[in-house]
Formats: sequence, C-alpha cells, structure tokens
Amino acid sequence: MKNVLFSTGLGLTLFVDEIFSAKIEWGIPLSDFDQTSNNLQADGIYFYLQLMPFK
Repeated sequence: MKNVLFSTGLGLTLFVDEIFSAKIEWGIPLSDFDQTSNNLQADGIYFYLQLMPFK
C-alpha cells in the first residue's frame, strides 16, 4: 500500500446564510510519506471558501 495515506484531523465549517461558507481543516498523517514541499498544505492545513450569490 505504497500510494495510500492514512490521516486524522479536525475541521471547522462556517455557514453565513445560504450564500457563503468557509471551511478550515487540519490533519496529520498516520503513515510515512516523503514530504518535499514546505507550505500550508504540506503542513496539513487546508481551507475552502465558497460563494454562491445567485442561489
């Protein structure tokens, strides 16, 4: 299972009415992998913004 990554973490989602949502997640890997980059995603931090003004 060389191409499988197991992880665990926490997330927080914010909903503002029905037109905007934001999500931030933090996770840590439970399996070894080669980390070659140094950025927020490589550190396990992910964020997502969604705007739907015409819903």
